[in-house]
Amino acid sequence: MKAFLRIAVALCVVLTACRQTPNPLLEQLEDELARRPQYEQEKAARIQSLRNALTAPGISAEKQLYLYEELYEQYATYQFDSAMHVVDEAQSLAVSVGDTAASFCCDLHRVMLLATAGYFTELNDLLRSLPTHAYSQELKLEYYKTAEWANVCMADFLDDGRYAQHYWQRGSEWQDSILQLLPPHSVEYRFWKASRQWGTGHADSLIADFRYVYEHVEPQQRLSAQAAYNLSVLYGMQNDARQQRDYLIRAAISDQRAQLKESAALQELALALKHDGGEEARANEYLRLAIDDALFYGNRLRLVKIARKVPTIVMDYDRQLAKANRGQHLVIVAVGVLAVLLAGAIVTLMVSRARLQRERRRIEEAHDDLKLAHEQADNTNQQLNEANTLLREQTRLREGCISLFMELTAAYINKLNAFQLSVQRKVKAHQTADLLKLINPSRMSEQDAREFFLNFDRTFLSTFPDFVDRANALLLPDSQFTLPDAYTLNLDLRILALVRLGVKDSAKIATLLNCSQQTVYNHRSMLKNRAQNKDTFDHDIAAL
Repeated sequence: MKAFLRIAVALCVVLTACRQTPNPLLEQLEDELARRPQYEQEKAARIQSLRNALTAPGISAEKQLYLYEELYEQYATYQFDSAMHVVDEAQSLAVSVGDTAASFCCDLHRVMLLATAGYFTELNDLLRSLPTHAYSQELKLEYYKTAEWANVCMADFLDDGRYAQHYWQRGSEWQDSILQLLPPHSVEYRFWKASRQWGTGHADSLIADFRYVYEHVEPQQRLSAQAAYNLSVLYGMQNDARQQRDYLIRAAISDQRAQLKESAALQELALALKHDGGEEARANEYLRLAIDDALFYGNRLRLVKIARKVPTIVMDYDRQLAKANRGQHLVIVAVGVLAVLLAGAIVTLMVSRARLQRERRRIEEAHDDLKLAHEQADNTNQQLNEANTLLREQTRLREGCISLFMELTAAYINKLNAFQLSVQRKVKAHQTADLLKLINPSRMSEQDAREFFLNFDRTFLSTFPDFVDRANALLLPDSQFTLPDAYTLNLDLRILALVRLGVKDSAKIATLLNCSQQTVYNHRSMLKNRAQNKDTFDHDIAAL
């Protein structure tokens, strides 16, 4: 009996030693995760309230744009498709009322969403097309933040030392621009200053800045989660595992309170728990939640990053499981020898075995989910490769257009020089009548016009080979265009081509096409009447 008691005491000591000391922050995170359904309901209620306000009778366009901005803030880090839909609706309203600043703000939101979700080709095209000189300091600041986020996302996706460095450098340049517009004593300025000094500043100074930011913003704000995440990385660089883990947990807590579905903290925390061992069940649950959030948001970038780490995760788990099984077999042998004395220990081991089997099934299910995510990531990579191929082709076409532009410029310079010499000769010969005919500014010669239109048509169709087909798709079936040959446009299509290139003023179009402004106006009116959607026809052409 005494021998049995000694063995039982020894087993209790072993079990107590194996049980890790509870982490209060982890318990707090568990409480926040348990409140996810409540946070989801509160989020849905806020969104529904904003949508109800948008449909209120007699609401002004200015109020609608304000509500759309609030609705975007709710969706921006929550669900990609819904956020994009809100941006589309807001921009349509802004364009219809002529609010260029609101439309520009919608473009910035669109770039931010594309960067977060990993649509890099699309965001680069849009970002390069955005002007900044005509807008306020506040919108310029948002533009700089958007450009910085786009470059950070591209660097994070590449995650290598060869190509990512270029985007990190560009992100630092945008951070300089951000700092020039922020109040020097603001919390946000301190955050961006520390971000700018990342990699060059002293770690203790960076930690002090990010801790100041973390302590001076509300936990449910996104800036709190970002500051905590950066602190976790910095403490990791200093090999302070406890602080690294604690701030990673704090970042995950802030993410839950803010209902951020595109967050990285929970994913990194799951991987850290797997690496340290002893928390496999919790780590698997966190990883599952991180994958669910990435799928809910539509974050291809986050899924790609998770998929990259799948092989390591699976191999670590297999090794841990094999080690656990070997130890368990030894325990079963020992229990067989001491069956009578260690009956209680046998029951404990059997319960432990059942728990391990349940965990194994859950891991297999998680593995299947990760495998599916990996396949989706492969599809995404294929789409990105196709987009890169298209981008290279567009670059080649643009280079051809530049070359053609230089040739045309040289030709017109030669014509101008010849014209000047002709004028000088006629002035010296006192041929006033011939000189007046020569300098008549009312119309260019038929030959010059024909040459200009021929070059314009050839250049435009080379750059946008499917423009005519896409323009026809916007017209009624019985009003579509048929070209006499593949490289010649008619007057209507030239007008639409100039609108596509951003020339929307009828007077400018008339000047370029060597016709009257009234002619351009009449043709544009007839084209709208032939369109399937008259109200958005100009916007649809410009978006081709």
